Amino acid sequence: MAVTPADVAEAMLRATTAPRHRLRYPVGKVAEQVGLLSRIMPARLFDKALRQQFGPPS
Repeated sequence: MAVTPADVAEAMLRATTAPRHRLRYPVGKVAEQVGLLSRIMPARLFDKALRQQFGPPS
């Protein structure tokens, strides 16, 4: 489940060589699941879940 340096390097290669750049390049299964949740959940609920998980922004 952990993201390896090779996974990150692969994502960086995709990001730098893509003909059309995206805002985010999720790396790993958890990042993809969080991205899916952000599209399904209402924004307020998603933000609340992030704040509970990581704390308020400083």
